[in-house]
Amino acid sequence: MVGLPGQTLAMVADDILMLRALGVDMAGIGPFIPHPDTPLSSSVAGGVDLTLKVLAITRLILPRVNLPATTALSSLDQDGRRLGLTWGANVVMPNFTPPSYRRLYEIYPHKAEVTASPEELCLQVKELVQSLGRRLPG
Repeated sequence: MVGLPGQTLAMVADDILMLRALGVDMAGIGPFIPHPDTPLSSSVAGGVDLTLKVLAITRLILPRVNLPATTALSSLDQDGRRLGLTWGANVVMPNFTPPSYRRLYEIYPHKAEVTASPEELCLQVKELVQSLGRRLPG
């Protein structure tokens, strides 16, 4: 999580180095978004710009790791998924939970993809990947 209250750039750098030391295959890097029902409710959300820089640095340090373009990025910026994919992310994880149940899993407010159907999400991902000049596996 990028932008947690009290987090320093040195802590972020240590987190990236820990990912390398652990030899992870995948690392989700997204901005902190406060939830109103938690002790951090009045905290400021993490920034999209810093999150993108952390993604880029992580990509350079861990060139083979899977880095998702997180839903949190898309929740703070309408173009967050595209930005994530152009700054180092290489994984898209659309939420295929049936829409009637998605609203029950609110880890932060105004989460992206809450109302789109699985079919709409598939189409959006396909269009996004193609617009970036990339192709889907399979």
